[in-house]
Amino acid sequence: MELVKSSIKDQVHKMLKEKILKQEIEIGEQLNPRDIAENHDISVMPVRDALLRLVNRGLVINKPRVGFFVKTFKAKEIENIMEIRKMYEHFALREHFDAIDRKKIKHIYNSMDNNDELTRNLFDEMDKKIHSTIVEASGNDYLINSYNRIKDLMILFQHLNLQRIDEAHEEHHILIESILDNNQEKAEKVLIEHLKMVTLSIMENIKKSESDML
Repeated sequence: MELVKSSIKDQVHKMLKEKILKQEIEIGEQLNPRDIAENHDISVMPVRDALLRLVNRGLVINKPRVGFFVKTFKAKEIENIMEIRKMYEHFALREHFDAIDRKKIKHIYNSMDNNDELTRNLFDEMDKKIHSTIVEASGNDYLINSYNRIKDLMILFQHLNLQRIDEAHEEHHILIESILDNNQEKAEKVLIEHLKMVTLSIMENIKKSESDML
């Protein structure tokens, strides 16, 4: 990827963030600012600035006298973050059900049915749109901004959740149908169960990974 000389810090931040979320840079992998700078023919300073932004977003850690690493998460950390996710989404669905953008939800639904092959990237994009639309219905900027701060972490966790794409896709169908049918009670039950199953699957994969490392 060639970097335009303007806004180098922003470009490096975006590039590294995308690579981390797509796991082109693996969890736990070290990020060497000098190597990144040399690979893109830029100075080290904007690379370090970009990495520090990723530290603030929770995707990278900075170990004193050691360097930058893509953050690894323990099972309890992921469980806590997923619990916060459920709080945000269920609150928005419960308290602002009528405000959910039906036109946008219907468009997502049609897009789901018009794709013959469900790829990992396509699923992630649709998943992000569905859940973000629910939260955005709150119209609460503080809630939305807080939710967005953990959204990247949720994308990363879902990349660890490789075995549930088809099941989760079907759960999305049922959730959207419930919203379009104005069946709030069913929509809440489907959302809570969906997030529960996603969390369980992620936790199983994390625990298996931790066991494999022993």
